[in-house]
Amino acid sequence: VASSWNWSITPSTFNFVNGTTANSQNPEVQFTALGNYDIKLVASNSVGSDSITKAGFITLNNGLTLPFIEDFQNGFVPTGWELDNPDNLLTWEGQSCLGPDGTATIAARVNNFSYNASGQLDALVSSSFDLISLGNPAVVFDISYSGHTNNSNDRLRMEVSTDCGLTWNATGYDYTGSDLRTTATTSSNYIPTSAAAWRQDTVDLTSYAGQSVKIRFVNITDGGNNLYLDNIQLYDLSVAAPSAGFVSDLQDSCLSRTLTFTYTGNATDVEWDFGSGATPTIASGVGPHAVLYSFSGSKRVQMDATNLGGSTHTDLYFILGNPPIARFNY
Repeated sequence: VASSWNWSITPSTFNFVNGTTANSQNPEVQFTALGNYDIKLVASNSVGSDSITKAGFITLNNGLTLPFIEDFQNGFVPTGWELDNPDNLLTWEGQSCLGPDGTATIAARVNNFSYNASGQLDALVSSSFDLISLGNPAVVFDISYSGHTNNSNDRLRMEVSTDCGLTWNATGYDYTGSDLRTTATTSSNYIPTSAAAWRQDTVDLTSYAGQSVKIRFVNITDGGNNLYLDNIQLYDLSVAAPSAGFVSDLQDSCLSRTLTFTYTGNATDVEWDFGSGATPTIASGVGPHAVLYSFSGSKRVQMDATNLGGSTHTDLYFILGNPPIARFNY
């Protein structure tokens, strides 16, 4: 068991804080510059000493760059996000439902319907975002909430921090009651069952351009009904959103023929899903992408295009026919 410790951090742009030093067992450190930091520990006792060095163990930057989209499809809580759940009771969770596009999805939810702790706050806290070089950053997200026929007033706030979450600033997004509802009130345990039950809201972050920020969504329960969030996006609204256009050679869409798909707009990231029976099934980039289908019938090609100013989704439906078969009789 070690009885003494010596910590080395490189580069030296940091300070030990809260009374700790390089010889503390559990030092606390405040970094004063961005970059990668190497950490070395020498642990000693009366028998001898041992050391370990971890290169680039800590990386400090201004946060994730835009565009950013969190759709909660890869597990909850998303990587880099965290929950603030002071009472350790009900809080934000991933929940299956019908999403804003009318298809099955996973959304973030607070189960206010079963939450008997009026006034309790629960926060879904993001990673840091780099708004340093942006002109008109904004948060765009989908929300679904019915309220309850008992007139309970659950509440949702969105807040911003510029000091890594030590303090939080109001954004003006603070809704309850009829202002929060997106569909009719119900006395049942609410789950969205149609695209019409969702609303897309936008919060302007222009006053935070040039800074690094975190955002958080704060649910304040009143025991009313379930609140859902999905598709949290950060964009620069001063940049034109990507166009939806792509071209394909479907004039002769027969099973044996290789089809090509090419994006023609101003996106910086393009993702494709060519549907069942396609080789390849998915692809990235503008293309052209050569696609061959293994069976005929109705087909759906999906394309998602993103740039700093937003994203767009396009569906193309077509019928793939069988090739002709040569026959003759005599």
